[in-house]
Amino acid sequence: MRLSLVLIFLIGSIWAHAQYAPENAVSLANGGSGVAGDYFWNGMNNQAALAWTEEISAGVGYNTRFMLSELSDRYVMVAIPVEDKGTFSLNVNQYGFSSYSLTKGGLAFSRFFGPKFAVALQFDVFQFNLGDEFYGNHTAFTFEGGFQYKINDQLRLGTHIFNPVEAELSAYGDERIPPALAFGFAMNLTEDAVFQVDIVKEMYRPAALRTGFSYLIMNTLAIRGGMQTAPFSISGGAGLVLKNVQVDLSTSYHQILGVSPAISLMFHLNKR
Repeated sequence: MRLSLVLIFLIGSIWAHAQYAPENAVSLANGGSGVAGDYFWNGMNNQAALAWTEEISAGVGYNTRFMLSELSDRYVMVAIPVEDKGTFSLNVNQYGFSSYSLTKGGLAFSRFFGPKFAVALQFDVFQFNLGDEFYGNHTAFTFEGGFQYKINDQLRLGTHIFNPVEAELSAYGDERIPPALAFGFAMNLTEDAVFQVDIVKEMYRPAALRTGFSYLIMNTLAIRGGMQTAPFSISGGAGLVLKNVQVDLSTSYHQILGVSPAISLMFHLNKR
């Protein structure tokens, strides 16, 4: 049993970035990209994306790495736009299982400065639990934020900074939450086709390239695909877009560790 837990921990460490911003079904299908995208779920990659939201929206999701429930994410996000003020959002996600879990809660505010520039700031609280009397529970506070700039109708840039203060998670061993910096762009090839590219650098890890492509068919069916490096994986998925509900399914594939499926539901609560 102890060996199994160690192996699970090591595998989870490979995907450590997902403990801080879980790859929802849309992002996962797009190879983890989304720093410059303007749709609802990109608010988990860059809170500035929620400044473009016009309706009260809420979403829930679940993904599991390599078909192991011990390496799963459960998450929920709510965005509430306030006319002429900006958008308030709340998100909570939990990674892991009873003997090893990390819960993160975030409260964010996003708003425009001019017609093309959006900025966001989010305050985070982390609760780390090893299910062990010796290591126990640890709590940490930090912040993150980002911006998006719409150059024109075809091209938008985005940047996101996570935990620049390198917050301490535990005094034991001076364990700290690694900072991360992401930069990317989203290009509208046509009205229905979008291409995204992100470069993500997390402390103590090599820079990762994440790319994704999505195509919307008859404003109803979204087809997506992508890839990312460090570690390398390919991904794909589809989304069903209805009037007030969106359902997304995706999976990524690692050549050694296997598949990682995900599902998410998003609701527009006041769309007419």
